Amino acid sequence: MGEIINNSERNEIQQIFEDAISKIKENDQLTLSDLFVTVNPDEMTLSVYSDDEQLISDGNIDSWAVYKDNPDIFETHKVMSLKAVLNQKDIKDGLSELDLIHPFSIILVDDNFEQQQELITIDDNLLVLEDEFIKNIDKELDSFLENLLKDI
Repeated sequence: MGEIINNSERNEIQQIFEDAISKIKENDQLTLSDLFVTVNPDEMTLSVYSDDEQLISDGNIDSWAVYKDNPDIFETHKVMSLKAVLNQKDIKDGLSELDLIHPFSIILVDDNFEQQQELITIDDNLLVLEDEFIKNIDKELDSFLENLLKDI
């Protein structure tokens, strides 16, 4: 499959999040505990909402059109793409400049704002991303403990 996200897709997604960050900065009365992200697979649009479900920024992700006929691959790809963009230094720096209530999360939700997946969590100066280590931590700890106990 090669690169997870191409430059065009990265730029389209990044622009929507940068626009949201900019609008949040402009509104000095806005303090957030979460941002909600929705994806409309029919229109291939990405929308960012405040924690009170007010639209902040949205736009088309034209690069996602290639997945229109393959919803299973699209579901996996959109999450990986969103996480890849949210992990970029520019986005993390922009988020760090906002007035946030910690822990702060960016959450992928459906049209009814039901949580589908947490994309990132920021707790004070700690940024938590889901990665393979976290998914496999039980297995890693079991293996470590087993090797440790072999020596006893």
